[in-house]
Amino acid sequence: MESSLKKVKCDSCVRLQLPPPEIASQGGEASLTYLKSVKKDSEANKRINLILIGNGEAGKTSVLEALRSKDGRAGKIDVDNRTIGIDLHRWEPEDADGLTFDVMDFGGQQIYAKTNQYFIVRRALYLLVWSVMPLSDIQTDTEVGTYVDKLKAMISTWLRAMQARVPGASVLLVATHIDLAEQLEVKDQCEEVRRCVEQELKKMSEEEDENILPLRVIREGASFTVDCLKGDGIKGLRDSVCMAAKGMLWWNETIPRPYLTLRKDVEQLAKTKPYTNAKHFLWMVNKAGVSTNEVKVVTSFLHDMGVIKYFGHDMKENQAQPDKGKYSIEDTIFIDPIWMIDVFKGVMRHDWQHLLNFFRQDPSKSKKTKKLLHLGIVDEDMFEYLWPQEGSDFWESTNNTLLSSGFTRTHLNVQQAVALLRGCDLAHFLAASETSDGETSEGKHKEWELLCPGIIPPFAHQHRLAVKESHSLCVHVECQYNIFPAG
Repeated sequence: MESSLKKVKCDSCVRLQLPPPEIASQGGEASLTYLKSVKKDSEANKRINLILIGNGEAGKTSVLEALRSKDGRAGKIDVDNRTIGIDLHRWEPEDADGLTFDVMDFGGQQIYAKTNQYFIVRRALYLLVWSVMPLSDIQTDTEVGTYVDKLKAMISTWLRAMQARVPGASVLLVATHIDLAEQLEVKDQCEEVRRCVEQELKKMSEEEDENILPLRVIREGASFTVDCLKGDGIKGLRDSVCMAAKGMLWWNETIPRPYLTLRKDVEQLAKTKPYTNAKHFLWMVNKAGVSTNEVKVVTSFLHDMGVIKYFGHDMKENQAQPDKGKYSIEDTIFIDPIWMIDVFKGVMRHDWQHLLNFFRQDPSKSKKTKKLLHLGIVDEDMFEYLWPQEGSDFWESTNNTLLSSGFTRTHLNVQQAVALLRGCDLAHFLAASETSDGETSEGKHKEWELLCPGIIPPFAHQHRLAVKESHSLCVHVECQYNIFPAG
């Protein structure tokens, strides 16, 4: 290969598998390095991501439970046990040629619409789950029409969001709660959804660039109808999920064996640690048998697979230096999605009243709390209250509120939490101002201000109340987010 191969041209290859697109996008040198590694020692990939998406209470968790159970049934999900953030599972279907699914079950709360997108990956089969509505309970034709319009709008939003975030994604639609409606109602609603999918795909084909892989909607938009409590339709769905996974580009994809060894090592480490530093990660790379000149390639590869999140530019062992700053993204590799979700919860919340109550007797902190809520600007000495430590006065006074909001009991390292927010573009440093400890000039230190757009009130009139005149702000930061729908 080395003596005969002179040029690797990957432009406009929308169905490129080897080298995979995330490697090809790094250029010819990275592609050639990857191809050499495949030739030297490789293994067929048997693992595919399975991601359940859809609105809240659509029945995603029940569908997953039914798919994984031997009898094809799921128990009733109580309100208190609904998914908050993301639930992770491993599923190995029987008689599926070694196929293994790494499953992500997305919570449907609207508050996670801004954060779920960070766990969306290319190598995945997506189940878009929607719930059938018993239209006989609706009194007027107008109300029926409104429901159908909302259903179609939801499906359209999801399809367009999928194609925008992961072009060419494979999607399979699942209709749940069919036991609550008449058979004709189920049939009619499934047909409405199928026509909606057909129309959206036609619009996309007219709008999309020919060099972008088109969205793949399995069964041309026809939904699998299931009753998870009784198990109706689950076997057919299970068979189709496995068949669809084996029809994807990533099934039996040839991957360098050392890359897969490193993936397993990282996943094992994630059971005990939510992140690691550059020095330790490079040690793991070397231990797995990945050569030094492949560090950037394998890091990008694992990042795009969703195994790690690394937002730095050039990983080196001596990365951890004072000039990088204590909130630097360069020295940290994030490896635990659950920990990341807990970090996101610190700034994506429904209710901040507990902060106002706790600082009611502290004018300085009370003022900073209102600054946080009205402007989305967090002073450095307020960081710790975003992720309170169990046992602290703040935790003890507010733990009922925190636990009911799905907070973890594990203390989050503030420096790493802020670094993750910065890496995900959910936080931006504005400036560092000098503050004094009240003793000598040598006691002065810099205090940072962090802008978190996710905290800013969602409604325009609330924001106008908080900021009367935009030109009065000392800094202007404009961010655009390709927001993934909740769930």
